[in-house]
Amino acid sequence: MDGMNSVLYTALTGIPSKHGGGGKRIIHDLMLHLDRDRFRSAFCSFTGYTETVPEDTGLTAGGNMPEHWMRRLPFHDAVTRSNLYQYLYAYRLRRQFRAAAARYHVDILHAHHPYPTPFFIDAGTRTVLSIHSKGGMANEMAHSGMEGYQNNPVFREIARMERYAVAHADAVTFPSHTSRDLFLRMNPSIPGAERMEVIHNGIDVDSVAAVPRSPEVLVRYDIRTDAQLTLLNIADHNAQKNIPLLITALERIVRVHGNDAMLINAGEGQETPRLREQVRTAGLERHVRFLGRIPNEDILRLLKSTDCFVLTSRDVVFDLVVLEALAAETAVFVSDDGGNREIITHGSNGYLLGNDADEIARMIIGADRDRVRSHALRSVQPFTVRSMVRSYETLYERLLSAGVKGGA
Repeated sequence: MDGMNSVLYTALTGIPSKHGGGGKRIIHDLMLHLDRDRFRSAFCSFTGYTETVPEDTGLTAGGNMPEHWMRRLPFHDAVTRSNLYQYLYAYRLRRQFRAAAARYHVDILHAHHPYPTPFFIDAGTRTVLSIHSKGGMANEMAHSGMEGYQNNPVFREIARMERYAVAHADAVTFPSHTSRDLFLRMNPSIPGAERMEVIHNGIDVDSVAAVPRSPEVLVRYDIRTDAQLTLLNIADHNAQKNIPLLITALERIVRVHGNDAMLINAGEGQETPRLREQVRTAGLERHVRFLGRIPNEDILRLLKSTDCFVLTSRDVVFDLVVLEALAAETAVFVSDDGGNREIITHGSNGYLLGNDADEIARMIIGADRDRVRSHALRSVQPFTVRSMVRSYETLYERLLSAGVKGGA
C-alpha cells in the first residue's frame, strides 16, 4: 500500500458488508466512499485481507462457510464456547494479528474492534479506534447472556486489550453521544477521554431513494396484503431488542383496538423459539410473520411498502436502520432510549415510545403518520455516508499532519 496515504480497516472476524449494521457495515461504506485521490484503503480481519469491496456484492469469505450458517449447526455453541476452543482461538488471533501488524505498513489504522489494535499501536502506527459496543466490550459481555463469560479466555483478553487500545490510540470515536457517555460511565478510570469524539454513522440516502416502492415484496415473503396496518420491525432476536414488548403491544392493537394489524420481523437469534411461543400463546399467528435475515435491498423495499417502522430496543447506541426508515419516508416509532433521541424529534419526524404496551398501542393507532413522513427525509440529511466519510477523512488528515504515533 505504497504511494498515497494508506488506511487499514480492521475487525475481529468477518468481512465488510452492506447487509446488517455495526462496524463491518461502516467499514464497507468507508472503503467505498473514501476519497481515492487522497487515500488508499484495505481491510484485515481473522477471516482475511482485501483491498477491494465490490459495491454490488461485498466481499466473499474466500471459501469459508458464511458465519450465520455456521451458527445454525447444532454443535456450534457447545464447541465454540468450550475453554479448549477458546484458548486455541485466542492463540490463533494473537499470531495472525501480530503477523498482520508486521506485514502491513500503513499510515492509519482504523480499528472497529479493540483486539487487533494493540499489535498495530506497538508497531508505531497512527491509530483510530471506533467503539460500537454498549459501554465497552466488558459491559457487552456481561449482558450477552453467555454464562461464565468472565472465565472465557478470549473475552478476558478482549476486555484487557480494549483498555490498552483506548489508552494508547490517537483518537477514539463513537457513533453517538449516548455511546460515548455510556462508555465513560462504565469505565470511569480509563484514560483517554480527551481523545474521544463523536462521529455519527451515516447511510447512503441516494441508494435508499433509488429502491422503488414494491408491494410485490410482501407477496414474495408470503406476507398478508389485506391487513389494516402493517408494522415492520428489523431486529435480531435477543433481549436488547425487546421484541416481546412489541408483540404484547400488537396484541393490544388487535384485541383492544380491533385493528387487523400485521407485524413483520426481519431477524433471528437465540430468542426465536420464545418469540414464536409468545405469538402462539397469544393466538397471533395470523398477525405475525418472522422472515429471518433477508438482504438489505429487501429491507428497503419493505420499509417503503409498510405503514410503520417500529423498534422497542433497550440500550440503543445508534441504529442505522432508523436512518434508513427515515430515508424511506416511512412513519418511525422507536423507543425513547439512547441514540434514538439523537435522531428522532417526537411528533416531528417520528415518535418516541415508552415501555408500556398499552401506551405503545395507543400511540401507533392514534399517530399522525402522514405528518412525520413529510419531515422524515429532510431530518436524515445530517446522517449521510458523505458526512460520515468527510468527518473521518478530516480526522485522518489531522493525525497525519500532527505526526502523532500513539496516544499515551
